[in-house]
Amino acid sequence: MRKEHQKKLSQEEKGLLVAICLGDGHLHKPHPKTKSAQLEIGHSIKQLEYCTYKRDLVHDILGNESRIPKVSIRKIKVKGKEYETCRFVKTCDYFYILRNLLYPNGRKVITRDILDMLNPKGLAIWYMDDGSCYFKDSPIDGHSICIDLRISTDCFTSEEHDIMVDYFRNVWNINFYKFYSKSRDVYCLRANKEAALKFIKLIKPYIIPSMKYKIDLKLQECKTSSRDEDEDIV
Repeated sequence: MRKEHQKKLSQEEKGLLVAICLGDGHLHKPHPKTKSAQLEIGHSIKQLEYCTYKRDLVHDILGNESRIPKVSIRKIKVKGKEYETCRFVKTCDYFYILRNLLYPNGRKVITRDILDMLNPKGLAIWYMDDGSCYFKDSPIDGHSICIDLRISTDCFTSEEHDIMVDYFRNVWNINFYKFYSKSRDVYCLRANKEAALKFIKLIKPYIIPSMKYKIDLKLQECKTSSRDEDEDIV
């Protein structure tokens, strides 16, 4: 019989666990007998601090009913090359609930109800997992003239991207747009300068030191008062 969870989670705590699972987190199929599910988090060794941060956050949310998970270091081979990685796993009865919510048909999904569980800290975790930001310098004066912020939401459908676009516009007044990559046959979320700076301002307080490169402070020098077509990357 599956052991009942010892701690009643708040809506904020549930939302943070959802955020951890939306990006790099993977919820394995529940055990056929115990019905417990396991969360696995893995990163490059370069993101060891971030992996440890998420390990500590998961442990703090779920309470101290068990020992804190160990962050293990191991080497893996991908296409003949060897990489050093860090990971941790955590088994909990609430992950059984999350597995049913996020993987209703065996595939990770996004719905408006799921997105409505997120707060700015949760969005920051999602971005630290899957986000990136680029800017182009003018060949004339060297000033940044174009910003392209992305969230790599490759695993989600076109319809799910429409849901995400509506969510950011209606809840946070941030205009992400759906971008289709013909070469990869996937979609992602993208934002131009104005939307990118709004989003960075929203999540900046929750970005841990080792991940601040994803919100390069040079971007803050850009002005949002004037825009032209050259500022949009499509």
